[in-house]
Amino acid sequence: MFPFHQKTVVVAFILLFVGGFSVTEAVSIVDNIKEAFWGIFDPCRSNECCNEHWIPNDIDALQNNLTSFFYGQHIASEVALKSIKGHVTNQNPKKALVLSFLGRTGTGKTYLSKLIAESLYSKGPHSRYVQSFIATADFPHMNKVEEYEDNLITRIQSTVRECERSLFIFDEIHEMHPKLLAMMKPYLDHHNKVDGIDFRKSIFIFLGNNAASSIAHIAYKRWLDGEARETLTLKDFDKSLKIATFNEHGGLTENPLIAHELIDAYIPFLPLERQHLLKCINEHMRKSGVWVDKSTLVKIADEFEYFPEDEELYSLNGCRGVQQKVDLVLEHIRHTEL
Repeated sequence: MFPFHQKTVVVAFILLFVGGFSVTEAVSIVDNIKEAFWGIFDPCRSNECCNEHWIPNDIDALQNNLTSFFYGQHIASEVALKSIKGHVTNQNPKKALVLSFLGRTGTGKTYLSKLIAESLYSKGPHSRYVQSFIATADFPHMNKVEEYEDNLITRIQSTVRECERSLFIFDEIHEMHPKLLAMMKPYLDHHNKVDGIDFRKSIFIFLGNNAASSIAHIAYKRWLDGEARETLTLKDFDKSLKIATFNEHGGLTENPLIAHELIDAYIPFLPLERQHLLKCINEHMRKSGVWVDKSTLVKIADEFEYFPEDEELYSLNGCRGVQQKVDLVLEHIRHTEL
């Protein structure tokens, strides 16, 4: 039996000298035949598999997106990028990467998770190796914790069994029962395998509103001191974030994940200022294909609530609600043009 590539040469020869085809036509026909055969013999060409084609780990894309479309979060950008890059380029990590995104609603926690998924996986958040959970939707009833725990164990283990480079995103952890996060400890700890599965190449991201007040207080104090928010570093928040997360009500309350230092980075998401809100509004307008002048952007921004009451420095809900405001403006513009 000839190898596959030798057979294609024979087919090309027959097409060229017997079939009367030109060189270009023969090459084109052979390429189509090869494509068809590889589609049959290599299912990973069309079906998602745990390989570099489907999991490219495109750190450059992540960096570019953070620079271009992620506003007002210099600490989160820097720490997340370094953490993700260090983990995915390490062929033998000692444990799963565990990141905790903390801060107010609308500051970009979910958006950053989406950017990470899009850069690591060809199918982004829709990859079979990206598993997302929302506490109020997936674990709404406190009296069903044991049922949720069993289902969660099955889902985590089956995903990582299929692909070690899996990503798990847990949103609204402040609404989760602490037991659900505590049961993940074996998967996040320094174990070679758990139940025959290696979790060390996986990534777990926890999103919550924990420590939002502490983060806002530190950022506001820096502003009162007359210093730019960009002078804030992770070190300014590290201790207060751990204390607040451990003590505040929610999934990480007195949790062994904290006690055993299994969370690799507590990442603060700063409250967004008006300038950042204007960028969010402008970006949504750009995606809609509509250009408006700065005065219109300011009018939209004026419809949001701000705090503290005296200075109105920060958007109360960050960029959340921008899409709805922009849709109303677009509808008004279309109605006016009719």
